Amino acid sequence: MTFPTKSTLAALAFFGAAASLAWAEPAEQAATTEIDISGLDLTQQKGAEIAYVRIKQAARQVCDMPRGAAPVRHRLAAKACMTRAVDRAVEAVGSRQLALAQQRDRARG
Repeated sequence: MTFPTKSTLAALAFFGAAASLAWAEPAEQAATTEIDISGLDLTQQKGAEIAYVRIKQAARQVCDMPRGAAPVRHRLAAKACMTRAVDRAVEAVGSRQLALAQQRDRARG
């Protein structure tokens, strides 16, 4: 089975809609990024775990997840953005092992 060498977090198009309420950013200015997953074997757990970490890191950055004190509204909007972005990226890649990595991450909380 072949997978794309790069996964675009096009799901972050939802970022603009979510963020427009919190930061008054127009929905048409959604942020996106690409994640390089070339060289990773997404049929294996280790490769999928690495790809999943990269997806989460990119979503955290693009969704502007605060790392310290931040207004609750900002934190909630960023969390919702991250959830949607990660969900859509995992779905777009279409790897069973990547989906399992996401399930394991959610089970940990």
